[in-house]
Amino acid sequence: MMDEFTVQRIARDLEEKMNSSEVAIEIAAESKYQQGKIAEEELDYYSAAELYEGAIKLAPDEKLYVESLKKLTEKMESRDGGVSEVRISSVPVDDNLNSDTDDK
Repeated sequence: MMDEFTVQRIARDLEEKMNSSEVAIEIAAESKYQQGKIAEEELDYYSAAELYEGAIKLAPDEKLYVESLKKLTEKMESRDGGVSEVRISSVPVDDNLNSDTDDK
C-alpha cells in the first residue's frame, strides 16, 4: 500500500504532465486529425483537408497527418477530374513526406 506522500507525489507528477504545453499540443493535433477523418468519412473533403492541415500545423513531424492530407488531396483531384479547388499552401506536404529519405 502506498503512503500519502507517495500518492501526493504521483498526483503532482501527473498534474505536471497534464499541464505540459507539449502534451496539450499533441492532444489538439490528434483531435483535429480525428475530426478530419470523420469529415472525410462523411465525404466533406474540404473540411477534412482544413482539419488535416490544422493537425499538421500543430505536429508537422507526424507522418500520419501528412500522409492523410496527401491521400485526401489526391482523392479530391481524381474526383474533380484532375483539378482540385483546394490549395493547401501553408503545408509543404511533399517536403514532409520525403524528409526521411532526404537524410540518406
